[in-house]
Parts: sequence; C-alpha cells; structure tokens
Amino acid sequence: MTKEFGIDKYKPGYEKKMRIYRLASQSSGSKYAMLRPLDFSPSNPLSANWEDWGGGGREVGDFVFCYGVPVCREKVYLDLRTHFAELSAHPIEIIPTEKELQSKHPQRLKWLPQAPPPLCVLSSSVEADALPQSTFRINDRGMITIEGIAELRGGSIIPRTKGKGLFISNKSLDGVGFFYLKGSGVLFCSEEVKLFCEQQKYANLLFLEVGELIDKK
Repeated sequence: MTKEFGIDKYKPGYEKKMRIYRLASQSSGSKYAMLRPLDFSPSNPLSANWEDWGGGGREVGDFVFCYGVPVCREKVYLDLRTHFAELSAHPIEIIPTEKELQSKHPQRLKWLPQAPPPLCVLSSSVEADALPQSTFRINDRGMITIEGIAELRGGSIIPRTKGKGLFISNKSLDGVGFFYLKGSGVLFCSEEVKLFCEQQKYANLLFLEVGELIDKK
C-alpha cells in the first residue's frame, strides 16, 4: 500500500474529503522577528522592513510573519519545491528603517535580526475556481474575505465553522499542493502540504483551515 507524507491514498474517502489551509505565522508576543511589506504583488519581488513595532524577538523562523505574504527561508522553499513542482519563489529586498539607519548600535535593537538567512516569497503557477457552495467575496482590488474560516487570535486558533469556507473540486487540482483561488492573490495549500511540513518540523508555521477539496457533484 502506497503512502505519501503519512497519507494513505488508497484509504476510502481520501479523494472525497481533504482540507484546504492558509499558511500563517506567529506575530506579536513570539520570539520571532516580523516583516512589514512595503510593495508587493504575487508576480513581483517583495520590498519589506523588519517590523519595529509590536514584534517579538529577533530570531528568524523557517517561516516569517509578513502580514499575509507567505515568506520562508530559501532552504525551506527548496525542500518544498522537490515535492510540489507548481511552487516558485520571488526574492525579497530588505530595506532598513530610519531607526536602523540612525542607530549607533543597530546590533542592540531587540527586533532586528543579526545576519538573517536568505528569504523568499512562496508562489504557485496554479489557480483554482471555487464551487458555488463556497462562502467568500473578492473586491475590485483582489482582496478576499472568506466567511467562517479558522483564525489566529492571541496565539490560539479559532476553528473553522462547519459548512463554511472554500470548496474546490479535487479533480481540478489533480494532486497540486499550492494554489491560488482564481481572482485573488492569496496562497492556499492542501492537506498533503500540511503533513509534509509537520514532518519537517518547520519553525513558526501554522495552518489555518479555510475549506475542503471535494468531489464535484
């Protein structure tokens, strides 16, 4: 019997029900440094500052909080890319803040990482349409609001509401792990991605459930 990342692909019900997730990271109150995006779209490089307000420590996790932009270490991207061929990455330009430039001792700034590793933004070549039972809306700027999904509040995950969120045809993705909802710039992933990342024990990575991959009826 064949398995991938702990998933039994021949187990009854595997193809009929798989969760969809959004990648998330801890922000304020954690030991990890945060990024603030300055200018970004999914098709362009990211410009960002190290966040000097409301952040935690200066440690850089395998994934980095960046206000919804999926940022990780380049090494993590290369690991993921070997298993998820649709994945690509964009570079990041870290721009010093005025506080950093004016500081006589920047090494003492508690929120500023020292010699951080190379980072990148995760992206996917795949888009998917949502099924009619999905509970979401996208405004004219491409910002998506999904009703009833899991949320991170004060370090705790509030579970997704049953029957709410995104519903996407399993067949339309054909085993793809990372994808965008068509018309939005938000990256989502499958249960297979979650299980792989959990096996790798990546630091500062959380999965917020947003919906399900189902057999289209």
